Formats: sequence, structure tokens, C-alpha cells
Amino acid sequence: MPLPSARFLVAANPVETPPRWLSPDPRCFARDLAALGPVFCAWTGPAAGLSEGASDIAPGSPDGLVLAHPGPLAHACAVTIDGPREWITVHDGAGVPRCRLYLLPDTDYLAWDALLAHAAATAAPAARPNWRARRGRRLRFEVASIGPWSLVCTSSALPDCVLSWRTVRELVRTEGVALVA
Repeated sequence: MPLPSARFLVAANPVETPPRWLSPDPRCFARDLAALGPVFCAWTGPAAGLSEGASDIAPGSPDGLVLAHPGPLAHACAVTIDGPREWITVHDGAGVPRCRLYLLPDTDYLAWDALLAHAAATAAPAARPNWRARRGRRLRFEVASIGPWSLVCTSSALPDCVLSWRTVRELVRTEGVALVA
């Protein structure tokens, strides 16, 4: 009996690492987000105060606040049929997962590593709420300093390469989200 191809084995049995729990340095997190370039961001709920599928993060919404003042981060990786996949789930201060940032082929890999390096290892929370994304967007972060505060803004990022666009389409399908333009 012939053995199944390696492609079939990876698709049938994706290998996912357990998440590595990190506590971000609030002084570096916003700056590190801005250095990433384009990422795919999946959110757990509709934008606060905006209709489902709204294109922007409302000022002062939980979406913006969790990025300005993140709680614990859960960093994980998986090997999929399309190759390795890496993401960071950002939780709010109460430990509720709010968004997930995915590394894309045109993301700055050194900036991604710096974001992880500026976060200290922490214990996993006792209760881990389930992750369920509702919307996703390919975006880039912009950060403006206003005195001692950092203002985190987003803008849509057009794909720089075909591989990145293909990865975004696969993430949209995998997460089961509506892609926000």
C-alpha cells in the first residue's frame, strides 16, 4: 500500500505549538506594532459603535484600547499545507482575547522578532476563553506620540506580493471571517 504524500499528512494533521504566554512591555509595544508593516488582523467582535464590517477602528473602542494597552500575548505557530503560520493573540487586561495578528510574507520579520523580544515570559492564565474571530483586515499600524501617550492608528495595507494576498485569502477562509476592506 503506498504511503500518503507529505502534503496530505500536513493538511490532515496540522502541527500547532502550544502558545507561549508573554507580557508585553507597554513602552515598546505600540512602537513595535508600527515597525511590523502589513499584518493580517482578526478581531473577535464587530467594531464598537460601528456596523458589522465597518472599515475603521472607532476611537476609544476596545479594538483600539487593547492595542494601546495590551494584556497578555499568546504567541503560537503551526505548520499548514501552505507552510508555516505564526500569530500573536492579543488579550485585554481581563484576559479576554480581542485580536490576533498574523505574520505575512511581506511583514518585517525582524520587527516581528523585536516585538516578541520586548515581551517577558509569563504564566498562562488558568481559564483561557475560546478564540472566535468575526472580522479580519490586512492592515498596518501607525503610532503617534502625544506627550507620554501613544496613539495607535491603523490603515489598510494593499498586498505587496501575490504570496501575501494568497496568505490573506487562506487566513480569511481558515478563520471564517468577513474581510474588511
